[in-house]
Amino acid sequence: MSEALGRVERPEVDSFRGRRKLLVVFLVFSHESAPQEYTERCERYWSQVAEQLAKLAARLGPVRHIYHESVWERGEAGLALLEKVSRESQGVARRLCDDGAALEALEERELAAELSDW
Repeated sequence: MSEALGRVERPEVDSFRGRRKLLVVFLVFSHESAPQEYTERCERYWSQVAEQLAKLAARLGPVRHIYHESVWERGEAGLALLEKVSRESQGVARRLCDDGAALEALEERELAAELSDW
């Protein structure tokens, strides 16, 4: 029988109160031509992302800022850009913005355009 090497304890929520937190969400893309099974998995992924973010916000406090790759505009203009990148991700960001979060510019337009040309 194998020996336990250690145990990772889950920190108490109170240890994070009043402190900044960074929540990272991996960007998963889908496409109209993707197989049905993949599309369903993507939809389930984004649904679970929204659910987990809501749970974390309820316990840790509201999300105040959103930073998203490939977005060089703030606010509504950034959300419009985000819709072109990922409608699912834009939906999650829109709900967070409706709850008071601010979408911030993360990229510089010229650098993002150069990267997309690759």
